[in-house]
Amino acid sequence: MDGLRPAVKSTRAVVQRIGPEANLHHPCRTSQGLALDTGVILWPRVDGRLALWSSDSAATRVEINAGTRSSLHSGWTGSDGPSGERWYESDVYAGLNVGWGPGMTVGTTFTRYTSPNNMFTPVNELTLKVALDDRSALGRRLLRPYALAAFELVTRPGLGQLDGGLAAGKYLELGVSPGHAARFVTIAVPLKPGLSLGDYYELAGRDRRFGLFSAAGIVTVPIGRRTTAGAWNVRGAVEYQALGEMTRAMNAGKDSKAIGAIGVEWSLGGP
Repeated sequence: MDGLRPAVKSTRAVVQRIGPEANLHHPCRTSQGLALDTGVILWPRVDGRLALWSSDSAATRVEINAGTRSSLHSGWTGSDGPSGERWYESDVYAGLNVGWGPGMTVGTTFTRYTSPNNMFTPVNELTLKVALDDRSALGRRLLRPYALAAFELVTRPGLGQLDGGLAAGKYLELGVSPGHAARFVTIAVPLKPGLSLGDYYELAGRDRRFGLFSAAGIVTVPIGRRTTAGAWNVRGAVEYQALGEMTRAMNAGKDSKAIGAIGVEWSLGGP
């Protein structure tokens, strides 16, 4: 047993410059189809992780993480909209992740979403996620299935909810991210539906079960080799979202939208 390891496992500082619309570690409202994103968007993000425990028992590793991310818009939800201000979203989050065996991780995260330009009311959300990293079974070809459930906390009608609805929402996401890892490039194709378990996609007082289906392609290329100063990656992504009835209403009646992004990531510390 390795015992306690009170050292920073990884700290990531991510700055992402986005094209007309984008998706790369984007905030929740965009990833779940609940924001009308137009113009140029910038998504800075910083994440820190601390490994607490590693052992040969059933729970092989325990880590905590915390971070912050923002969304700066030039379109209707930002500087060109009614607020006249670019800073649309600011989130802070903290989580606990427990690894089981060679590839399974069970985690929970609390996130507080706020809008500095007052385009939506603050939201408190708790997520539970079970993920499988099948790298050991499939080698360089990966599937990485996962299930995620999210629960809105401390709500009132029209307040504290991502959809601005009448009741606290419950969300379900079932996804896979098949891909291939080579020496100089990693390719992933994330696929996921976004579903309401209850009151997550409310429209005209009634919940809609289907929120969206997302299919994306992500290419990650390292810049040089990892050194004591960390490692740099360049990442590009293209995503297609097929929208449900409620998310179409949130996106000016569009049936779907295409999102593109390019980002730079710096990782300090362990892999």
